Amino acid sequence: LSRGAKRVIALSRRGAPTSHRTNLGRSSGGVSPAFVPDAATESPTTYRRTIGRGEILHRAVDVCDSAQVERVVEEFAADLRGVLHAAGVLMDKPLAQVTSETLRASLRPKLIGAETLIRAVQGVALDRFVVVSSAVTLLGNAGQFAYQAANGSLDGFADHWRRRGCPVFVMGFGPWTVGMASVHAAGFARRGVVAASPARALAALD
Repeated sequence: LSRGAKRVIALSRRGAPTSHRTNLGRSSGGVSPAFVPDAATESPTTYRRTIGRGEILHRAVDVCDSAQVERVVEEFAADLRGVLHAAGVLMDKPLAQVTSETLRASLRPKLIGAETLIRAVQGVALDRFVVVSSAVTLLGNAGQFAYQAANGSLDGFADHWRRRGCPVFVMGFGPWTVGMASVHAAGFARRGVVAASPARALAALD
């Protein structure tokens, strides 16, 4: 919102975190105290937060479910200008313990999710379609074979769709100081890779 967007639509399987929800429907000073039930849709899985003249809409959607994703795109297509796909799951295991199920579980949110999203937005005039990858694709990391493969697949995905004229970009982040990959920050630091703060990482998207 600080970069000019009027609305950010956040999709995740679980929806808005329970700790961030409230049943209060009124905002104070232009900022709602938390995500409140969205009266416009009357959907039990949709929560809204207003910040100044902008808003964040948080909806429970499985990004690998084409029907769910297509409904969201159809609803907001007229104003949709960009997509940021940042789904992922860590299933760290030694290579000898990696199974086909492990690979499928890692590939599903990354590659299948990206493919579902980009097919749903065909025909929408996007400025950019950004997929979040990981530096582990280049640097490797103990126990992260499946995660490395899932992120590596995004390079091929991006190349395929760029050839079709889609504005696809891949951002290969290292560890952040917060979030899923923060558990590996110390290990990367020993190799000279310093974890980035959210502000520094997001600045790289500009």
